[in-house]
Amino acid sequence: MVILLGILLFGLLILVHEWGHFITAKQFDIKIHAFAIGMGPAIWKKQKGEVEYSLRALPIGGYVKLEGEDGESEDPRAFGKKPPLARIAVLLAGAAMNILVGFIIFVILFSMLTEISVPVIDKVMADTPAAASGLMPGDKIVRINGSTVHIQNDVSLSLMKSAGETMQVVIKRAGETKEIQLTPQKLDDGRFVIGFLPKGEKMTPGLVVKTAFYNTFFVVKLVYYSLGEMISGHVQLQDMSGPVGIVNEMSTMAKSSMPIENMLNLMGLIAVNLGVMNLLPLPALDGGRIFFILVELIRRKPIRPEHEGLVHAIGFVLLLALMAVVTFSDITKLFA
Repeated sequence: MVILLGILLFGLLILVHEWGHFITAKQFDIKIHAFAIGMGPAIWKKQKGEVEYSLRALPIGGYVKLEGEDGESEDPRAFGKKPPLARIAVLLAGAAMNILVGFIIFVILFSMLTEISVPVIDKVMADTPAAASGLMPGDKIVRINGSTVHIQNDVSLSLMKSAGETMQVVIKRAGETKEIQLTPQKLDDGRFVIGFLPKGEKMTPGLVVKTAFYNTFFVVKLVYYSLGEMISGHVQLQDMSGPVGIVNEMSTMAKSSMPIENMLNLMGLIAVNLGVMNLLPLPALDGGRIFFILVELIRRKPIRPEHEGLVHAIGFVLLLALMAVVTFSDITKLFA
């Protein structure tokens, strides 16, 4: 059941991503040859007008095939014949749809709660950095190390980034702004804590939308932070998770005390993560294609399609290789 749910989740995220490309290409009158969910051999397909719609055997991706996207074409409706900004809009649309879906999932998630945690101190734990620094119940955390705090997750991200070093924390107390210094405490499991419980505010539509919006932005920041940790070597390849690892995580969450809420949170994280990762300026990703268009704008002439196509083809092979390695790592961890 969990495996089926995982496949449906990936299928949904692929569908909305490709649908974003599809409807935007339609708006700019770009000729579309195919709309596919999945990769590999087709298990179902149907021709409607000039577009072939298909469902394919491997649920690891999808594509919208546009005229002239990877080569020369004299068709006036070809992708390459459209203005650069129109092409960028088509490429951005897929990731934008994923991030929008993530936001909607977070709205649903927070709507299910009776209270939402906010970055206001409800209780200070004894013998903790919070107590030592003089934090008091009712204090609202405004900024940490210069970064604005909108939601409680922003505090958690700041703690991760601090790595235990002293933080500059700006709070509001009785209408006055105060700055304090605070050094997080490291727990045995490696997490850093301040030592307070956040206040829970009663759920309202306004608070739900606000929290969902800033939580979506928080996930975007978390993705870039994680990438930075990976590049610096603090996060290893075996710490990454692919489809197998995510399905295993879903199985664990299904047995938790709040299975629906935990599952929705995971779905929102994956949706936003997919959108952000797809915009990275790497070959074969939408971000890589956007990068080539930006180079075209600077050079005032396009890069030869065969050269760009070769770069994306190599990038696609490397991406598949990375997926294979991560999947193998996920399977190995299941039996560890």
